[in-house]
Parts: sequence; structure tokens; C-alpha cells
Amino acid sequence: MKRHIGVIGLILLMTIALIGCSSANGPAVPETLNDTIENNQTSTDKDTDDSVQDADKDTPNQEPADKENETNQEDQENSSESENAGDTESEREPYYFDNLELTTLDGETAHLHDYEGQLIILNFWATWCKYCVKEMPLLDELNAKDGYTVLAVNVGEDPDTVNTYLEDYDYSMPIMMDEKNELAASFGVNAFPTSIFIGPDFEYYYTFPGMIDDATLNQLLDAIQSYQDSKE
Repeated sequence: MKRHIGVIGLILLMTIALIGCSSANGPAVPETLNDTIENNQTSTDKDTDDSVQDADKDTPNQEPADKENETNQEDQENSSESENAGDTESEREPYYFDNLELTTLDGETAHLHDYEGQLIILNFWATWCKYCVKEMPLLDELNAKDGYTVLAVNVGEDPDTVNTYLEDYDYSMPIMMDEKNELAASFGVNAFPTSIFIGPDFEYYYTFPGMIDDATLNQLLDAIQSYQDSKE
């Protein structure tokens, strides 16, 4: 059974915070996927560019003053869970992307649904972003594997600038253009890099703001695989 948490925007992070590259109106992340990612998090510091750190911290448990206080605390928690149950129930439906229109580096029109059956990563980047440059070889390597497509969406630059940058690289992943920042803005992306993970059936999975390294990518892909297995 599919379980999804409420709408929290595109700011869920690996640290978690998803997303300096955030949206107040993003789709709900699948609850089982989110739980798996949280359980797989490590404390390793990662280089990120304009990313957000999660401000929530676990607080140590405190011993109740007496058993009566402990009972009252449990009653309050149970009451709160019951009240929230109705609110979250209606938010558990998965979010599926429409057939977004994309523009290739050559000026041609492509569509998100052209990549049906692939795990799709919409990676928003810019040539001036040093962390975008660092993570692109890893994403290009992933794109070369069966079952994965990385759509590298350049934001706010012109084709000449992007072509000049790409002359020094031999990337195989599709390069898309978002010259007017319209696509990025529609997802609340305002810092780079930011990567949005989309399922083979176009279900929204996860948004990661900041640079993805090898360990982070493996954790995300493992969590996604576990989520996909749970749906079968």
C-alpha cells in the first residue's frame, strides 16, 4: 500500500532540507521512500552550493517527574497522532508529473514523457556553479547506465555559453535549456545544483538540493529501489 506524507515542498534534503532550492507548493514525497532515505543518512559533511541545512535536531528524552506526568504525556501524544491522521490521509496520493515540454540545447522540443520507463533525474545547473561542475561527471556516468536518464537543465544562460563550456567535456546526457528560468521557478528551484528524482511512471520521488557525491547518490538510489520494491 502506498503511503505518502503531506506536502512539504521541494526542500527535502539528504541532511534533510530539499531545498535554498525550495518550493512551498511541491508534491508529497512518498513516505516509505522518505523514511528509507532518512534511515540511510550519514553524518559525513558534503560540499554544497547554496543548500539548506535542516534546523530540526533530536532532543534528548527527559524522564517524567512521576508516572502521572508520563501517562499524561503519552495521552497527549496519542491524541495528537489521532488528530493528524485525518489530515495526512488525504495527502497520501502520489504526485505524477505532466508531460513537461523541454527545450534541447539545439533548440528542439522534447517532452518528459519521452523518457517513460527510465528513472529520470532533472538536474538544474549553471556553468558558473562550481559544485554543478563537480557533480556532472557522476551524473553523466549514471545516465550511461540502463534504466537511468539524467536531463541536465541549464538555467538562465544562453546556448552559446553552454556550448562553449561543453567543448571541454564529452557528456552523453541530454542537455536542456531553461533560459528564462521558467521551468526552475515552477519547481521553486533557486539554488544550484538541485536534482529532482522522477519514477519510470513519472511519479515524483525526491528532490535533493546541493552537490550529489557518489555515496549520496548510492544512498538515494538504494532508497528508491526499496520504495519501488514495496509497491510491487
